[in-house]
Amino acid sequence: MESRFACALVLLWGAAGAGGCGDFPEAPWVLRAEPRLLGFRVEVVEAGPNSAEGLLPIPADRVRSQPLPGDVVELSAFVASSDGEIPTAAIDPVWLLCPVGPCLSVLNEPGARDACGDLVPERLPCLLPAGETSRFVAPNFDPALAFEEQVGFRVALVGHSTDDTTTSDCLDRMGDRSKPRWDGCVAGYFGLTYGPTTRVLKAALEAGIEVTGEDFEPEDLDFPVAPLFNPESVPLVIEPTEVEVSFFGANKFVATSDAVTVLEAGAAYSILEAIDPRDAQTLVGLGGDGVVRRLRSSPSFSVTTDTPDTLEFRNRGDWVIHAPQTPGHFEVFVLLSGPALGSAWSGFEFEVREP
Repeated sequence: MESRFACALVLLWGAAGAGGCGDFPEAPWVLRAEPRLLGFRVEVVEAGPNSAEGLLPIPADRVRSQPLPGDVVELSAFVASSDGEIPTAAIDPVWLLCPVGPCLSVLNEPGARDACGDLVPERLPCLLPAGETSRFVAPNFDPALAFEEQVGFRVALVGHSTDDTTTSDCLDRMGDRSKPRWDGCVAGYFGLTYGPTTRVLKAALEAGIEVTGEDFEPEDLDFPVAPLFNPESVPLVIEPTEVEVSFFGANKFVATSDAVTVLEAGAAYSILEAIDPRDAQTLVGLGGDGVVRRLRSSPSFSVTTDTPDTLEFRNRGDWVIHAPQTPGHFEVFVLLSGPALGSAWSGFEFEVREP
C-alpha cells in the first residue's frame, strides 16, 4: 500500500501536490520554499481513429481534455513555490502511466520503468516520453483485460526539488518501501479517464471487450456527443468587502494576469468571478437500460498564494484576498478544475499601496 507515504504525497484541492514531509504552513493554500505540484492539464492535440466520427465540435478557443484510445495526448503540469511559478523542466520531470493498483511503491520492481507500449499497463507503471510536457498516444484497449481496468488510469509525475537530489534518486526512494521519506522530491498523481462515455463503450465493444452489466450493441451508441474540454483562465472580478452599498457593481474591478493590480493596504477583497460561464459543460452517460443521462457541470476554482495571511477561504466557498498592512507585492495563483479533470491556471500580481 502507498498510504504509508501520505506525508510526502499530498492531494490539494483535487489536484496533486507534494514536497517532502514536515509541518504544513498555517493554511494549505500558502506556498512554501519547496516546489509543489498543484495541477495537471490534459490536451488532445491530434484525433485518433475513435475520434474520427460521432463527436460534436467544441468551441474553437478550447482544447479537448477527454481523450479516446488512439488520440495523441499532451500532458503539462503546474509547479509553484513561494518564489512563484516554476518551469516544470526545472524539476527534471519523469512521467509515468500507472495501472489500477500500486504505482510509485513498485518502481523498483523489474520492468516498472520500461517505456510504455500501445496498451494500458496491466500490472506495473511504465515511462511516458520525458520532458517539460509529455506527448503520447493514448493506449488502445486490450481485449485480454477487463473493461474496468483500462477505461481510466493514472498519470504520475516525479521530479526533484533540491540540487543534492536527482529525479533518479527520487524514483529509487519511492520504490523502496523502507524509505518513507521523500525529502528533496516532488511527486503527484492525476486521473485520466477516457470519454465521452458513449464513444468509449462503442470502442470497447468493437474491440471485442465485454462490458459487464450493459445490454446494448455498438449501433446503439451511434449518436453524436460533445467531448469535454479544458476551461480557460479569465480575469478576476473582485470587490472590497467593506462597502456599505454597491450600486450596480460600482465597486467591482478587474485583475488580469498580464498587468499588476493595485490594492489598498489593509483592505479585504472578495473574489466574485473567476470562471468563464462558457466553460459549463454537459456530461453524457448511458445507463444499462439504454437511457441517455445528462448532467450539467461548471468548473470550480481554488487559490494559492506566495504570501502568508493574504488569502481566506470561507465556509460558503468564498475566497477573500487580504492586502498586507505594508506596501509591497504578492502573487495569487488561480487553478480552475473542470469536468473530466480539465484544468487551467494563471497567476495574478498585486501591488499594495497606502490609501
